[in-house]
Amino acid sequence: MIICGQQYVVVNFLSNRLSSEYVELEYIQSDGKQYIEPEYQPTPNTGIYSDFQFTNIATQYRLFGSGSDNSVEGKLNFEFYINGSRRWAYAYNNKKGNWVNTKIAADTNRHTLSFNVVNKKILIDNGSTYNSTLKGTATINSSYPFLILGRQYETNAPAIGWNPKIILYSFKIYEASFTEASC
Repeated sequence: MIICGQQYVVVNFLSNRLSSEYVELEYIQSDGKQYIEPEYQPTPNTGIYSDFQFTNIATQYRLFGSGSDNSVEGKLNFEFYINGSRRWAYAYNNKKGNWVNTKIAADTNRHTLSFNVVNKKILIDNGSTYNSTLKGTATINSSYPFLILGRQYETNAPAIGWNPKIILYSFKIYEASFTEASC
């Protein structure tokens, strides 16, 4: 994994296959200036599982993101973030708009997020904080790279934006098989 141009391995990514030149970390912490570029472009089958803790709550902080500037039709928007009302929100669609406000206040507690496209579910804390059917439809691949701890977006490409102050314990990106039961 490349983080700001340097090679790292984060806990839960490859812990059972680490060679001696890598060190397993319990977590990584960002002061809002870092991002992770996994060299991946999301598809309609991209699933996410993360264990995270924001250390500061500010609007537009992205846990992850890839998408258009919200004025472009036919581009995949895929992200999870703190919206302007300081609520958890997400986008999973291939058109402008359709941001979904969970109405759950963002906080600095530790949380898990499951973005499960197989079951069309989004869960925060295994469903105890938020449990909803995934709203939005994605049928096209992203035209933009995917960032963890930020958002790659069209109008400022290849610039990034909205990097959070956060502790990241784990982050899993996977291509879902529609024969899976859950993530």
